[in-house]
Amino acid sequence: MSPTAPILVTGANGFVGSHIVAQALSGALSVVAAARRTSGSGAIALDVCDSASVDAAFRAASPSVVIHCAAYGVNYSDQDPGRALEVNVHGSLSVLTAAARHDVQRFIHVGSCFEYGVRADPISEDAALNPTAIYGATKAAATTLMRERAQSLGIPIVVVRPFGIWGPGEAPYRLVPQVIRACLNRSPLKLTPCEVLRDLSYVEDIAAGILALSVAREVESGTIVNIGTGSGVLLRDFVRSVAAQLGGEDLMLFGALPYRPTEMPSLVADVTRLRRLLGDRPETALAVGVQRMLPRFADAPFVL
Repeated sequence: MSPTAPILVTGANGFVGSHIVAQALSGALSVVAAARRTSGSGAIALDVCDSASVDAAFRAASPSVVIHCAAYGVNYSDQDPGRALEVNVHGSLSVLTAAARHDVQRFIHVGSCFEYGVRADPISEDAALNPTAIYGATKAAATTLMRERAQSLGIPIVVVRPFGIWGPGEAPYRLVPQVIRACLNRSPLKLTPCEVLRDLSYVEDIAAGILALSVAREVESGTIVNIGTGSGVLLRDFVRSVAAQLGGEDLMLFGALPYRPTEMPSLVADVTRLRRLLGDRPETALAVGVQRMLPRFADAPFVL
């Protein structure tokens, strides 16, 4: 599939959405960035919780493909169940319904690895869902409802579940920015023991995979695809590797904080399906990814 009309990206100001837009533009694809708060030329307003806003955005963009990234609860402190249902479930269904009315050729719903909950690694797309927090639970509900609704509405849908995203543009509260800031400040950083296994993927690699799936020919409607590396790494080792590049290994205080109640001992993707659909894809080296993050810290105060 090679869309002649634009790709509409919701949540385009977010971590993953902004990278999808940037990669689409660099690949000479037509893309429309949509978000509640717009910025930049060509961006349009779209509030998934406002049906009039959704309809107006679709009329303005006339997209052939939708990549739906908008979500609530990525920040662990966002724990309002009502808001999570409103955005992740009702808002997603609103966008899907509008896409069907406007004859969209493919709908990419960005789900989450947290839909799986506690599972032994590696986790395949056929694993039963057992989310441990409101974000994963509402994402899982959205996946189930949207696959059913897409079939009923006759719109092709693909659900992607990214694993362990990190890289430029991460919010300051997330792990890697905290590690970098602590190293640059030469200030100790309190951490959990970090004795958990994670599949950690650089954000540009995730964005490239999602974008490739949005235009790939051989993807059946209803398909769920894990996007990750397929390899687990001990989180403690990952943190040490990041800190070592900045001379801050000694600043990492492992075990100074308890695990969150919802912490999962392992979260690693089975990427067999991804590789079957897209083949082997290049992965950005950790050292390269960290170096790409550093310019964003150059003019910012290093305060946690």
